[in-house]
Amino acid sequence: MVWFAVILGDSLGIPQSVMGLTLLAMGTSVPDMISSVIVTLHGEGDMAVSSSIGSNIFDIGFGLPLPWILGNAAYGKGIALGEGCGSTIFVDVLLLLGMVVAVVAT
Repeated sequence: MVWFAVILGDSLGIPQSVMGLTLLAMGTSVPDMISSVIVTLHGEGDMAVSSSIGSNIFDIGFGLPLPWILGNAAYGKGIALGEGCGSTIFVDVLLLLGMVVAVVAT
């Protein structure tokens, strides 16, 4: 899928970063959306919400750290974050945990 996105982007003159943020992101989100729509049509709206939140928790808890961990293992050193990134990551994690608490509480 990544190879196809690179070829398509090069053919259309679209930068690879834009293709990665749009086409590849859609390719990973559309299956979650379709399953949420199907269970919602069956009257299970709670299941649709928990599925999307669970998917986000998995992406943040496993999908983001895995490349970082593999990079550390391959290169033997950490990857430095830009200035000010630490505070935004903290806020993002707090927002995610707030969403989980809100869903569990309702």
